[in-house]
Amino acid sequence: MGKGRLKTVIWLMVATAGLVLGGVVHGQSSAELKKRREKLLREISRTKKQLERIRSSKKESLAELTTLKHQIKSREELISIVMQEIALLDSQITEQNELIQALSRDLERLKREYAELLRSAYRQYLSKSDLLFLLNAKSFNELFLRLRYMDYMALYRKEQAEAIRITQQVIEAETQNLYKQRLEKDSLLKVLEMQKYQYEKEMQEKERLIERLKRKEQQLREELRRKQAAEKKLRKAIEEAIRREMERKRAAATGGAFASMRGKLPWPVKGIIVGKYGTHRHPVLKNVTVKNNGIDIQTNAGEEVKAVFDGEVVNVLFSPMFKKAVLIKHGKDYYTVYSNLDVVYVKSGDKVKQGTVIGKVSSDGSVGKLHFEIWKGTKTQNPEQWLRR
Repeated sequence: MGKGRLKTVIWLMVATAGLVLGGVVHGQSSAELKKRREKLLREISRTKKQLERIRSSKKESLAELTTLKHQIKSREELISIVMQEIALLDSQITEQNELIQALSRDLERLKREYAELLRSAYRQYLSKSDLLFLLNAKSFNELFLRLRYMDYMALYRKEQAEAIRITQQVIEAETQNLYKQRLEKDSLLKVLEMQKYQYEKEMQEKERLIERLKRKEQQLREELRRKQAAEKKLRKAIEEAIRREMERKRAAATGGAFASMRGKLPWPVKGIIVGKYGTHRHPVLKNVTVKNNGIDIQTNAGEEVKAVFDGEVVNVLFSPMFKKAVLIKHGKDYYTVYSNLDVVYVKSGDKVKQGTVIGKVSSDGSVGKLHFEIWKGTKTQNPEQWLRR
């Protein structure tokens, strides 16, 4: 009897601990996925507004295509996250069902044992066997032991009743959790269905836009030629400015500090990355590649641009295509470049702090786009690896 009761109590303790630990692990995973999902939904909403502003010009453009591609990529990631959330919930629901079934089986066993105890106690009461049991003791020690045994049986019945009550409470709580998880899964399935619909719709829009842009191939090639020529001149001007600054051999204390900021720098402007660092295929023209020395961040027209770290303004450059560009030195080796600015609030020699507004981004009337670069000496870096996510 004692061993059976002990096993029941231990089993309940283990089951409850498993629920708590499992809930913590799943809770962390669910919370992280939910956080990423909400962040993507905000980004998709922001991108949608930018697309609407671009389309208000009634002219197909590469800006529309790159923004739409970014939207599609975000949508793909969102669909993946929602599917992970559903898979996690499916796993939790299966575990919950199995636990409820196991607890239900144990509850039935406890009830059977308790019923047998009550029947036995009732029979003893009718036959006055408890009194006879005590009177038949042959010594005082035996009488004492028989009294202790009777107390133990009474306590055991009480503990069996308590075990039944606790098990019923756990089953009710887990049944409620299971109901909530099923509601959450139904909600996520609706989100998934809507996102898949939007994804298919945007993919069709992208294909139609590419076809329309292909009809403007000559115009696109001319725009690309002018842009590449402007980029070459800007890069040369930046390299010359950096070399002049390096020749001065003035090492500032913030150089090491900047190097430690990889993945931690604030964004120079609020927006979305529509132009990646490195060499890529042109989105429309066949057999054409484009090289990007930095990243292009699409934002609202006239958005303020901020310095990503403490430093000193080395130069303010100008290009007919990239408008004004600000070159900031951070210590001995690192530099940041902010180009395509309409307005600049700083000049050569100015000291700036992280977050200092250095200018306003240029726009075409609907959206703005900042070109942002990071250099170590005369070598470019991938800014995306430096900005905080």
